[in-house]
Amino acid sequence: MQVTYDLAIAKVALQIQLTEKLRFNNLFIHIGMFHVMMAYFKSIGKFINNCGISTVMINSDLFASGSVNGFLEGKHFNRCKRLHSIIYLAINILHFENFAALENIEITDQVKEYLQDLIKHRSERPTVQNRELENLFDKYDDYKQKTLHGKHGKTPQFYLMYAQLIEYFFILNMSIRTGDFKLFKFILPKIANIFFIFNQQNYSRTW
Repeated sequence: MQVTYDLAIAKVALQIQLTEKLRFNNLFIHIGMFHVMMAYFKSIGKFINNCGISTVMINSDLFASGSVNGFLEGKHFNRCKRLHSIIYLAINILHFENFAALENIEITDQVKEYLQDLIKHRSERPTVQNRELENLFDKYDDYKQKTLHGKHGKTPQFYLMYAQLIEYFFILNMSIRTGDFKLFKFILPKIANIFFIFNQQNYSRTW
């Protein structure tokens, strides 16, 4: 089982776990994962600084020009979570539309109906059982990998890399909220590199 605590509570929890090993030995206690996510947002802010995203967000009235620094420095968790999610969605929509246009992909009514039905019957582990949609996903995944490797230009590569960093946050957040330790172990190494690249190993450095 996975449990997340703030630092002060975590110290008490660790002491209890130490004295009651047989009872609580199966617990993995996170120490301040909220702080890790805040530091991760600041790392992403350093990655996208001066790339034009903040200007687009200002022109789109997502926030005022005076809020740029707070957003890039990851000082407001809810704002960062909301705005990064919006930009992530926009980038992926534009990327998929470009893929569909270049590959002459036309989404059939059958696929649209299947997706609508899939959304209505959501599950924690959705499974696609539509051959046409599976083929579409395979083609798009191949196109996406080519973009990430720069085969469609440096600009699409950069913005899709940014979108991938936000996707890593979604996975990290899900692992914490659902207590999925295997998912946490899967995603942690993927986000670790950006902390060292931007000298953001400690939460204290975000302030």
